[in-house]
Amino acid sequence: MKNQKVTVIIPEHNRPEHLKRLLDYFLNFDFPIIVADSSNQKFKYLDSFKDKISYYYFPKEDLGKKLYKLADKIATPYVVMCANDDFLVPEAIIQMINFLDHNKEYNSAQGVFIDFSMKSNEIIRGLRYKSTSDLNLDDMDGLTRLFRLQSNYFQYYYAVVRTAIFNNVFESINNNTICSINNLCLLESYMSSYIAIHGKHRIFPVFYSVRENIINSAASYTDTIPEVIFKSEYKKQYESYLYNLAHELHKIDNISLEKAYVDIKESINIYIKNIQPDFYSLKGRVLFSMKITLKGVLKRFGIKKTYSKKNESQVDCFPFGDEASILQWERIKTYIMKYQHIYKR
Repeated sequence: MKNQKVTVIIPEHNRPEHLKRLLDYFLNFDFPIIVADSSNQKFKYLDSFKDKISYYYFPKEDLGKKLYKLADKIATPYVVMCANDDFLVPEAIIQMINFLDHNKEYNSAQGVFIDFSMKSNEIIRGLRYKSTSDLNLDDMDGLTRLFRLQSNYFQYYYAVVRTAIFNNVFESINNNTICSINNLCLLESYMSSYIAIHGKHRIFPVFYSVRENIINSAASYTDTIPEVIFKSEYKKQYESYLYNLAHELHKIDNISLEKAYVDIKESINIYIKNIQPDFYSLKGRVLFSMKITLKGVLKRFGIKKTYSKKNESQVDCFPFGDEASILQWERIKTYIMKYQHIYKR
């Protein structure tokens, strides 16, 4: 019998081998699985999995739109997204659910993320979000939670989230025809900020997820938030971000809409100052403008940046020494090695 508490949603876009690997892994556990596929073609291995998953095909649809269309497909009180190039630890998902069941003022929870990449057929692991491996975002007001999030940023994308709030995130930026935010970095920040405004969040120091450092990931082609602010083509998306989050902050903290709008802009400033301290200086703006110009030239010639394998120059790191975590890692490692052909460079 399927777990009646949480649904796993896997967004898919043109990575059928990664999706096959993840489904092969997840079907050992009793979670309802929804695949939201926006690939150019339907999943070529669907026949092997169609009786075990719920598969929805939204050809070339934006992420925010296809997640919005899944609202009435989720029958569990919690939902967790898993990228098709990642793994989640089922035991940790259950721990998050148990915590949320007993702490109604929290809307979401997650654990610690491990990155991995391959070097000479060896797996190199590293810790992601090192400064947030044990964090309780338990402030009583939405603004303080939001500012704390943006000053030491981590994303809520792959947290266990109450289904109602998850659906509200995407309902707030969609109508019947379009999603008002389709830049992936801005959408990630929107989801994280929306949930932070609406409730408390807990990060436990437990092994929760393994994320692959992959070439041609979304990070390799998505404009960053500083670029979103800098480029006029994103003006409507950015205004939607500010306007919608301001309305949520206005409702939750009972402050004026005008103040809420200013506060949401300030939350973005906090984020940018944290990741790019010189962005708002004259020198910083000039250098950033030159970078954007160069990026545009390279793009015109079909040259893309590739994802930086941050951990390849580091010593292998796995911060969990307990037997359960080691066994969980070995289980995931089995699938990494089984499908090694998909990430050979």
